[in-house]
Amino acid sequence: MPVLCLLTACAGQPSIAPSAPDKKGKRPAAVQVDEGKPLSEAQVIAAVDDEKSIYFASGQTMVDEPGKQKLQLHAARLKENPKLQVRLVGYTDDRGSSSYNLLIAEQRVDAVFRLLRSYGVPARQLQRYALGGEKNSNNCTSPACLAKMRRVELIDKE
Repeated sequence: MPVLCLLTACAGQPSIAPSAPDKKGKRPAAVQVDEGKPLSEAQVIAAVDDEKSIYFASGQTMVDEPGKQKLQLHAARLKENPKLQVRLVGYTDDRGSSSYNLLIAEQRVDAVFRLLRSYGVPARQLQRYALGGEKNSNNCTSPACLAKMRRVELIDKE
């Protein structure tokens, strides 16, 4: 459950923030910080892994060229590692209704799924999960922070 609450102060869950890279240079998804203390906007932005995130403009569901290039790299990695599975998690900012945000998150996840499939990734390596804006931080108000929320994150399953 901590992955799903990555950017929020979920009820009954501790807040989480990014940690330092490990010896291999990989950054863990998050570490726990003070329970019940909401993340600052800077912490929310820092917690998003840009390498594993495909960003979308407000109200948009099509993947732009930088996103397509990033997905081609992920597709190559997945094809080289046929046992690796990735969960595609769709997020939105919190500017729309819950139902709208869930719908747009699902459409974004589907767009990323279709592109990865078109790049030759087998469907068995991909799982789809749309969260909408429900699991994003309510401390996010700046345009930069809101832009980080409108994404599909590729999370390796182990």
